[in-house]
Amino acid sequence: MRVVCSASVDETAFDPSEPYYDPKSDPAAPKWFLVHVSFVRKFARTIGLHELKTYAGTGEPLAMMPLLKQGRLSVSEVPKVCWDFVLGLEGKEEEKQ
Repeated sequence: MRVVCSASVDETAFDPSEPYYDPKSDPAAPKWFLVHVSFVRKFARTIGLHELKTYAGTGEPLAMMPLLKQGRLSVSEVPKVCWDFVLGLEGKEEEKQ
């Protein structure tokens, strides 16, 4: 995926007919946002969070990847060096444990 538009308020949080309705969400001080993305391509194989975390220790290639350093990030910027490493994993079998 590629981010195509900055974060905006998720209006579905205010609509009781929507599946993501949150009765505690206030339009004056929204707490739910969404990021607009577009599909780029599908990876040849799934590279799961568990596998990525094996490369996130001190001195490892993904040590500075925000998704692996902080909890509860659903969308975050990926440094180019980390993205290039992840792309390199795509063609490999999961090997590091």
